[in-house]
Amino acid sequence: MKAAAHRLGRLELRSREARNRVAWVAESLRDVSLAAFPSGAVPEVGFDRLNQHYRGVAALARLVLRHGAFEAGRGKVRASGFLMDMNQVFQEFVTVALRECLELSEHRFRSDDRLSGDYRLHLDEADHVGLRPHLSWWDDRICTFVGDAKYKRTKAERAPNADLYQMLAYATALDLPGRLLIYAEGDPEGGPASYRARHAAKHLHVATLDLGGPIARLKGEIGALAAQVRGLRFLKWMVDAVIALLLAGFTVADSEAATQGQEDSSTLTARRTKTSVHRGRTWRAPESSRHC
Repeated sequence: MKAAAHRLGRLELRSREARNRVAWVAESLRDVSLAAFPSGAVPEVGFDRLNQHYRGVAALARLVLRHGAFEAGRGKVRASGFLMDMNQVFQEFVTVALRECLELSEHRFRSDDRLSGDYRLHLDEADHVGLRPHLSWWDDRICTFVGDAKYKRTKAERAPNADLYQMLAYATALDLPGRLLIYAEGDPEGGPASYRARHAAKHLHVATLDLGGPIARLKGEIGALAAQVRGLRFLKWMVDAVIALLLAGFTVADSEAATQGQEDSSTLTARRTKTSVHRGRTWRAPESSRHC
């Protein structure tokens, strides 16, 4: 936190309130040693019940240190830069916002950097080609939803072909009926788009978020996306349930047919045995007919 406050203090912040708050943080940490952290080696912070209340501040400090990328100190003018990978920021924002709206844990609603161990996904049966969707909903070890968040602008709600190909690969490899692709901006006159893949029974859904609007409207859009995620996950379970019922029906029908076949076979065998015994008996005429 001291390193993050130090870095922010070297920026020419336009907001006086922001400058005052950064200065207050720096003064509060005056007795803390200042350490420098490269953007690619910012340490993780462990939390327990004693320091849990610092989680938000530590996350913000790590964000500042990870994305403060360049400093130019040559000449008479010194400049500090604060760079952020907006693709990563947008992805993290969508992930956290949907997770909170769906009231899920990080264990069940995972980002792509948490797909390891038993949660690895692959395209091929030999597990040579890995898959890393940005968003995934898990029930134990079963993935029931995947999605991607792209910091791009779509025109007339038409997603780039490469993104659609990627969506189709995810849906096919994970046997999901649908998948969601979320863009940062789209055509305001268009609505959510949906594509159905030929000969695959896969629906590829495209949605956008208006990041430039009021916070209340953005929250409403997040809520609509969460409802769409629930719908796609429910569709997965519904398809699986229908397939299970059909398979169970075929199994019962096959069992009944086998049982009926066994009964018919047993009846036929009994009839043949009875006929054979009847034919093997010695016929004798009644007593009254012997003297005729």
